[in-house]
Amino acid sequence: MPSRPAAPARLLFRRGAAPVKRLGILLAVGVVLVGGALAAYPGLKKRQLIAELNGCERHGAGPRAELIEALGDESAPFFRKLLQDPHPGARLQAFEAVLEIEGKPAAASLLPMFADYHSRIRERVVEEAQEVESPEALRLLLAASADPDQVVRLQGLAAVCRRLERPELRSPELVSAVAARVQDPSPDIQSLAVAALRKLSGQDFGFRLTEGPAGREQALARMAGWLKAHYPKLPAPPAAAPPERTDPAPRFDFIDIRHERWNMDLMAGRTVLLHFFGTWCAPCVEEMKTLQTVQRAFPDTQILALGVNEKGPDALKRFAEEHGITFPMGQASDAIMASYGEPHEVPVTYLIDPGGQVRRRYDGARDFATYAAALKTFDRPPSVFGGLPGVGPQ
Repeated sequence: MPSRPAAPARLLFRRGAAPVKRLGILLAVGVVLVGGALAAYPGLKKRQLIAELNGCERHGAGPRAELIEALGDESAPFFRKLLQDPHPGARLQAFEAVLEIEGKPAAASLLPMFADYHSRIRERVVEEAQEVESPEALRLLLAASADPDQVVRLQGLAAVCRRLERPELRSPELVSAVAARVQDPSPDIQSLAVAALRKLSGQDFGFRLTEGPAGREQALARMAGWLKAHYPKLPAPPAAAPPERTDPAPRFDFIDIRHERWNMDLMAGRTVLLHFFGTWCAPCVEEMKTLQTVQRAFPDTQILALGVNEKGPDALKRFAEEHGITFPMGQASDAIMASYGEPHEVPVTYLIDPGGQVRRRYDGARDFATYAAALKTFDRPPSVFGGLPGVGPQ
């Protein structure tokens, strides 16, 4: 029976094999291995970049740019599909990528992303909607000006005021949206609305935030009189369009500074505010005061605070004692950080409903009114878009 040919490795190490022959076999095997690795590298690199997209906004920009270059002509459909990814960070990077690839005309097709619960996505939609002149864009901006989230509301009102300054775009709906905000609880929003009416009317109604309550009320009464005289049949103020999207909340498990354990199973049936903060973060200090007020006003809501980039539990204990924090506080583990999109740019707060669904993600500090509005109801209103086709692969 003829003998079976020896494997390359056996030939290589067989006693008596010529050195030159052994070297040739070694080079051939090396070429095959290196060639296989190079062939697999682009796919592995793409998968690594895709995994990095869910990071914070700043850290995800690099992988996004590399993916656009690596995918070439396939990048547009890839990022269109990613607009529906369960990770909010990936959706934000997809939003930016579509605009970068397709240009400003893509903004009109991205308007439905305003239904997302990620605050930064909603803010970016409002920014881009200002460049779109369509009934859908107008409805979105009007709804944004009445949004329960103070940050989105300020941005929406600013966009409405800019349209109001253009005579060709001016409408009773825009005037009504501005008039509805002259008594907004946010001083910044109230001041913006008053300034817009002052510019529209050409009159200084005497409204100053430094005035006492009586002086401000008199100024507001003068504004109301002017509006009634010049716009006697204003339409009703715009209605808000709170986020409609939900996703299952990533699981978490941690031990707090009092050695108590907290996880998703223990939170079943309860509303949770999962708050990421830093003891080194100045805005987080003010946010903690707001959350303490929220805890008193909504005792059935469980607030859980996780420190990011902390030196250990002792630093958290000192912070809790110094600021009178009564809700559970612990350290954000690498696993929790990865699951929740690497929220290094704190504060970041997730609102999780009793069914374990994420309803809001707030990037940056929020006022009490924003939290209160979100916690009072989880009802989903009709979409502001009135049947506008959804985003996704076109």
